[in-house]
Amino acid sequence: MSTKLNIHLPVGAAHLRLPTKEEVALLIFAYCAAWLFRHLVYRPWSSPLKNLQKPPGGTSLGGHYAEVVDLYNHAKMDSWIASLGATFRVQGMFWAHHRLWTIDPRAVTHVLSKPYEYRKPDLLRALLCRYMKEGLIPAEGERHKEQRKVVQKLFSGGALRSYGGLVQEKVAQFRDILLDLTTNQDHSSPYAPLHPTPAPSSSGIPTAPPPSPAYPLPANSRKDQTREIDIYSAVSRMLFDLIGQIGIGHNFDSTGNWDGEGGHLFHNYDRMQQFVPGASGIRFEMSILFPWTDRWFPTENSRRVEAGMGPMEDLSRKRIKEVRQEMKEGKREEKGYPDLLTLMIRSTMNLTDSSDQKMQDKEITGQLATFMFAGTDTTANVMSFGLRLIAISPHIQTTLRTECLGYGDSLPYEQMDALPYLDAVVREMLRCFPSIPGTIREATEDDIIPLQHPIITLSGQTITSVPIRKGQIVHLPIENLNMAQSIWGPDAREFKPERWLVRGDPSNPSLVTGTAVPPSVGEGPGVWSNVMTFIDGPRRCVGYRLGIMEMKIMLYTLIREFEFGAVPGKKVYKTNMISTRPYVNGELKTKGYHLPLLIRPYKGDQ
Repeated sequence: MSTKLNIHLPVGAAHLRLPTKEEVALLIFAYCAAWLFRHLVYRPWSSPLKNLQKPPGGTSLGGHYAEVVDLYNHAKMDSWIASLGATFRVQGMFWAHHRLWTIDPRAVTHVLSKPYEYRKPDLLRALLCRYMKEGLIPAEGERHKEQRKVVQKLFSGGALRSYGGLVQEKVAQFRDILLDLTTNQDHSSPYAPLHPTPAPSSSGIPTAPPPSPAYPLPANSRKDQTREIDIYSAVSRMLFDLIGQIGIGHNFDSTGNWDGEGGHLFHNYDRMQQFVPGASGIRFEMSILFPWTDRWFPTENSRRVEAGMGPMEDLSRKRIKEVRQEMKEGKREEKGYPDLLTLMIRSTMNLTDSSDQKMQDKEITGQLATFMFAGTDTTANVMSFGLRLIAISPHIQTTLRTECLGYGDSLPYEQMDALPYLDAVVREMLRCFPSIPGTIREATEDDIIPLQHPIITLSGQTITSVPIRKGQIVHLPIENLNMAQSIWGPDAREFKPERWLVRGDPSNPSLVTGTAVPPSVGEGPGVWSNVMTFIDGPRRCVGYRLGIMEMKIMLYTLIREFEFGAVPGKKVYKTNMISTRPYVNGELKTKGYHLPLLIRPYKGDQ
């Protein structure tokens, strides 16, 4: 028995044909024309930001991008703020995309307090994932919320107190290494290599390079103990070792044993973040948007990232297996301080594999990568720039040293934290040298952003809020917020620790005490004393208290032991490579990011 299948084609189906080349070309042309019209004509015409004032220019392919990210554009930015107000429109790519730029305290607080309504754009998240994988900083939404629940346990009050001894131990080791390098000129390290010593001048200061406006060390008889040290690299290594112990319970020892396994790991980790000629541009953006391009056509930048992140991920996976096995067998020894890896694994052991709260292994390794970056690079940047400011400011260096020498060598952090001038210097360092110069957020829905400072629109109307459309970008310029005259006064761009001090006793004018926010400072956002360096809102830096502790212990220990001076003839600049980093004029391509200082032991007035 057979069945006959009858297929009825619709009328005209027999006459179906493929489109011609001309028709395909016309269709592509029509699609491109519609896309261009929508993005370059309709969206700007219908933009809720179109009536806001904007700065001059912005007509190039990149819009105002170059001016917005320029870390030395102080005069132009100040003039924009003076003429346009705290909030205005800037042009994005293709000069047509409208973006909101604001240092208005209420607007910044509004955006940062709504992490679901304002999130990192996909391109920024992809860039961050390149270096921090699936960690806390790139994560968004519920995954960020669940990860943060675990990570913030690492920075509870009890845990932080337990880190004090570990930080002091690492800083003491760092101090001893610097002492060895300064007193033994034949010893060397990657951050203090041997090189011919220039003949001393009559003042006792090496004179090989031409003099610079910066202040060198004052003359004395200990010129043979003065050493040029790359303080950025040295501090980065010390923090890398410290975060290794807090993060995964592993001692890298890259500061002292730079030829060992930890030293090689740091070298590759640092090298992947260094300047790569020709790394920027369309090819770099393609590798971020389409990661497969690096797999098929690797660049120098992608090879460095693989060499830096690959071994770190391998070590993280190895440590995950070890810690899990130790916990199952009940052999996990409790240290005097918690480490992040133990906390993350312990938090997931009692959850089912299908639980949304369970952290995946890729999230754990990403969390560790994020922690290494955020705990090493950012604090090293602030410390390096801050020590250079101290080096070229003799009165600040002397005042700080005098205060710290009035206490014991092994002062507990709780007492160290109460020293007013030390506290003031650290606050000013964090204000003037934010490790992240700015960030952006993309609106995920239509919204109205309130303003503290009213602005005048192009039509002459005074408004107290700004409507924004889904998909539009908000620029949050952290450095400009930290330097805003509307918040910090006319001397906002000066490095002035005294702004954080108030008189403690009218009958004793020499007595000063620290204050959380100077009385003269206006209202501003920021999780810590109106300083936006740690961001604000639910996504504020989870480990900011640890960073402050590290900086205070480092400053207290080093300023008692050493004198710091600038290297004559070397002008230090800063640039933005995810975070703000230092380099010497003319040496970026040869030496990468570094910041040399002259360092010698302090032995009192001799």
